[in-house]
Amino acid sequence: MDKILIIEDDPDIAAIERDYLELSGCAVTICANGTDGQRAALEGAFDLILLDLMLPGTDGFSICRAVRAQKDIPILMVTTLGKDADKIHGLGFGAAGAVTLGGVAYNLVLATLGNIVGGLLVGLAYWFIYHKKQEK
Repeated sequence: MDKILIIEDDPDIAAIERDYLELSGCAVTICANGTDGQRAALEGAFDLILLDLMLPGTDGFSICRAVRAQKDIPILMVTTLGKDADKIHGLGFGAAGAVTLGGVAYNLVLATLGNIVGGLLVGLAYWFIYHKKQEK
């Protein structure tokens, strides 16, 4: 069973991500702030990290940099930040990819996340995990 860490402060988004990943057979751990998320990422054994960028405590960019300095875990940024510069900044810290949830009203994002992005997250999660295992 693949183990995925979700670091997300929005409980609705975290729940949707968790539900889709658990339905796909993944074991999911959720941290609702950056401080707990960074600790879990560094101390736990995860196959993939889904990382929000704007978090209370430690921000996602700092978490990405800290994890990348110690571990070789695929990190997928899931953010409502729509600026390309933010995504490029995160990729520069070692994130493997980025999914943007911005550009539409928040409630619409939540309504469509389960149908569109949920499936995309599961697909991307398995893609990153598969390729990581092939490297070993």
